[in-house]
Amino acid sequence: MRDVRPSLVEASLEIELQDPRVVAELIAAIPVGLALVHPFDLRIMAANLAMASALEVVPEALIGGRVVQVLPENHPLADPTHYREVTATARHLEGRLQHGDRTWRWFLRPLRGSGLVYVLAGLVEVGHDVEVDELREINQVKTDFLNLASHELRTPLGVINGYASLLSQGGLTEEHQRLAGLRIYEKGRQLTRLLTGLSQVARLDEIRTAPRDEPVDLTALLVELVAEAERHYPDLAIEIELQVPEASARGNAFWLRTAFHEVLDNAARFRGTPGRVDVALVERPDAFVVTVRDDGFGIDESLQPLLFQRFTPIETDTNRHLVGLGIGLFLVREVLAAHGGQIQIQSHPSTGTSATLQVPR
Repeated sequence: MRDVRPSLVEASLEIELQDPRVVAELIAAIPVGLALVHPFDLRIMAANLAMASALEVVPEALIGGRVVQVLPENHPLADPTHYREVTATARHLEGRLQHGDRTWRWFLRPLRGSGLVYVLAGLVEVGHDVEVDELREINQVKTDFLNLASHELRTPLGVINGYASLLSQGGLTEEHQRLAGLRIYEKGRQLTRLLTGLSQVARLDEIRTAPRDEPVDLTALLVELVAEAERHYPDLAIEIELQVPEASARGNAFWLRTAFHEVLDNAARFRGTPGRVDVALVERPDAFVVTVRDDGFGIDESLQPLLFQRFTPIETDTNRHLVGLGIGLFLVREVLAAHGGQIQIQSHPSTGTSATLQVPR
């Protein structure tokens, strides 16, 4: 048994465990076998499909059961002493498990919440050609994502619960009721963006392996996305200039739509007041070039190297209420790279941001 120091994980995750639904959403979004285990009775509080598949059981057989009952007796994740060690020392444990011709890496990691140290149990299948660095990368992605998402989900939930409580007590003036309703609506939209981020993270590994040979009309796609943005942001002026009547590219329609939607939605959210966004499509001999320009906050030059780092939201006093999980532009870059394209950002504080996306013809 090897005590895994924080070389793989910089610190124990801190997660709000009072709402099991939030925890279940977080775990379900990770494409790695995970289960949340109570520290006292070793009851499985939440588990995802990947964990059930790794253990060759149905998910219903896991939830609510004790690890010593639902796992084989000789399985390392069924050993109570491992859990006691993790909760007592707040250190990580991991090891290898051979099952037939398949090799698995198992791990136990402490999760702090509600005054207790819970345990996150995991199983990751290891191929013979998987390098140690790749395992560390997988682990770091899990850690960064869970740490950020748990914090970001907790904030809007707290605001919604607070204002809902005030409304339920009555006694608010009509104006205060309107303001409370507006804040609940705003935070509800923020939660929607965060949950969209959860689903995107769960599918990140699909980007480079998804089929990319579908015909995609970028002109029609941009017209559709602009119309959608105008419905969501009725006070926003959007100018669209399409120099190509039919920009026929080949790629994955879902991921290209996701990438262009992310860039346009960023421009709409971070615009000025009331705000303007310009969208242009031009044709070059080797590529279609789409430019999305806004008149919003802009980004300081010192922060721009962080733009394409995953799970690194750029938060300032002026945009704190708008930021999400920091997955958007990282995802856009990955999608375009998988299609042989690229994205470039030019931004200046107080004058706005311009994003240029190139998709090969």
